[in-house]
Amino acid sequence: MSACIPKKYTQPVQAFDDYVDTVRYERNGPYFFVKEEGRDIYTADDLKPVESGTQIQLLMEKTDLSCLMSIDAASSASPNLMEVSGFGHIERGIIKQDCDWRVQTVDQATWKLGKIVQFQHLGTQGILGLSGKALPGSMRGSENWKEVVSFFPEDINEKTINNTLWIVDDIRFREDVELTEPETFERLYGVGTKDLAESAKLNNTALSVEDLYILQGREKSLVEKLLQHITPGQLDELLVTDGYSLKNIEETNIKHPIDNYNLLKRTARTWRKIKDTVDSDQVRDLIANIEGFLPQWDNCRVFAPLGLLLLQYHHDTDPKEMIDGTITFEGKVYQAATKLRKEDVRLIGKLAREERLLTSEILWYKAMPGLKKYFNEAVEFHNELMLYPKMAFDNEYVTFKEPYQFSFENDFMKLYAAGKQAFLEDLNTGKSCKGSHYFIKDEVVANCKKQAPPMSGPEYICEHINFNDPFLKLGQFKLEKHSTDPVVAEIHHFVYEEEMTQVKDDTKGDMRSTPYIVKDKKEEYSAKRTSKIKYLSERRHQLIARVSQRLELGLGFNLFSPRYSFSSENYQVMNYGIGGHISIHADSPGLPSLGDIDVGGGRMTTSMIYLSDVEAGGRTIFPYQNVSITPRAGNLLYWTIISNKNEMTFRMIHMGCPVVYGNKWIANKWVLWKEQMNRFPCHADRQLFPHHHHYIDYSKTEFAKQILRA
Repeated sequence: MSACIPKKYTQPVQAFDDYVDTVRYERNGPYFFVKEEGRDIYTADDLKPVESGTQIQLLMEKTDLSCLMSIDAASSASPNLMEVSGFGHIERGIIKQDCDWRVQTVDQATWKLGKIVQFQHLGTQGILGLSGKALPGSMRGSENWKEVVSFFPEDINEKTINNTLWIVDDIRFREDVELTEPETFERLYGVGTKDLAESAKLNNTALSVEDLYILQGREKSLVEKLLQHITPGQLDELLVTDGYSLKNIEETNIKHPIDNYNLLKRTARTWRKIKDTVDSDQVRDLIANIEGFLPQWDNCRVFAPLGLLLLQYHHDTDPKEMIDGTITFEGKVYQAATKLRKEDVRLIGKLAREERLLTSEILWYKAMPGLKKYFNEAVEFHNELMLYPKMAFDNEYVTFKEPYQFSFENDFMKLYAAGKQAFLEDLNTGKSCKGSHYFIKDEVVANCKKQAPPMSGPEYICEHINFNDPFLKLGQFKLEKHSTDPVVAEIHHFVYEEEMTQVKDDTKGDMRSTPYIVKDKKEEYSAKRTSKIKYLSERRHQLIARVSQRLELGLGFNLFSPRYSFSSENYQVMNYGIGGHISIHADSPGLPSLGDIDVGGGRMTTSMIYLSDVEAGGRTIFPYQNVSITPRAGNLLYWTIISNKNEMTFRMIHMGCPVVYGNKWIANKWVLWKEQMNRFPCHADRQLFPHHHHYIDYSKTEFAKQILRA
């Protein structure tokens, strides 16, 4: 896969501002999505015909994919018939079988346009039909609405059968945009993120250093008020039960993850314990007044210690030093005002077992006196697993290369070498990323610490670029190439300090936890991404629009038009939390689904602007390419995800290493594929993408098949 970077701009045949959205969130309808048993509606596998006799579910487009279901109860207007409801939702507690129907075509042929079909519910055995009556007045949303019911099979006769026959009058493929909630659609393609409610801003404080600064301000305000009623010595007596002091609070450094952990622990647990045990009504009332603005420990007890665990694991730091509040990174020592206690290490050890990081579990327990019992149990579990290396590999347990503190013969290293080779082959062919944190752990640690040797050669150079544009010659872009195949490159000094400050001011304190896809299901937060985000759009922010214009000059892409939504996604502004990181991932799953075609064709290039320096850690690494980039405020890092022919390489998997010390901010923008074909014509397949491709109806079956074959 090679990049096609033009020496000068190749202008689109059609003026960009003349393009008009052909996709709207609300489609004409109503449509039903037909979901077959064993098939996932979230994939592109929509070309398979629906045969007569197939078991299906009918998911309603207009109602957040609620399923149509038959209920063994009397219908509203027709008590002698069964009720049909459209309020079922499989992911919200409805029994799956309640939504299952069997489709029959009259001539037993394949479902297609003009066919007459009938639906029988697998649970009630009822036949879907119309009663011929209007809905009761209290339920009616329109005078023309008719009652949908389920007929008992024995009631089907010459008079009623026509009421149960349906004609397929239209078929089209579903689009990804239709499976997107309106709020998510606005975040990605519309006006960006709406302002959060005050209660939502308090969620997952551990995932944002900026949130921790706000939390620190609240704690200091509380201390100031308390010291008007009690002495510093009395306050120390209240704090010491959890191992803290007034000096700890005054010297807490929000850039240090150990101090951040203890800030969360104090505000989520210690102050509440003091409120519940103190004799002073004034102290109790002051804490009660601020309690609603403090985090809950149940919300913090995972992400706070997990940040420390992953920092230690990915940077190979010494747990014993971390317990003492010290982190040594690249020869520099970062000292916290606080330390970790035995219960903190126990919590980290439990999380290490849950995350299957057995090496870290052993090292943490070993470093803390008083946890010998748990240390011995961890060693025993680890060594027993070494006897069954295949089980360790299959379940992605991270182990040492040999038994810990013991010696016995086994085939571990032989099987490990074979497993790593198979993983790299799968990675190169795009089959799977499973095992990435296991088999390339050494490469990850080396790149996160910048111990990997830099790329060298005549192609890895720094240069000024201007595309022979007279305007750009006045202020050329400073380009540094990190990799050429695939492309990873960095433009230095891309945005200005005042621009970065404004973006951060517009987002801090108003961010939500970063969602993450886990086993094809989106989670609102995940241990894989310890950060918070807010989406900003050119449609609402003039500064963001100016940055996009600069991006278009620097990268040569079409990024934004007020009349077209899908040339790129909105900016995802991100702030990291304790040990903030993003785990190994790819920005695109590869071949786009049919739905992607109508919303820009899927991601083509990632552009990431560093909005802050990071004193230690926080590098962006591509371990399979041996590339490691240090965050520098104002720089733009970009990399290719797919080529102009929509080919993808999983060598582009990458990671945001844990932040060791500092406050990391970035802004991501994903460039979508379809709109760039005329900008980069050298590899564009003109059979699939002629110059007039903007007017192709991408929902046509034949074209969809060509895209999938391509």
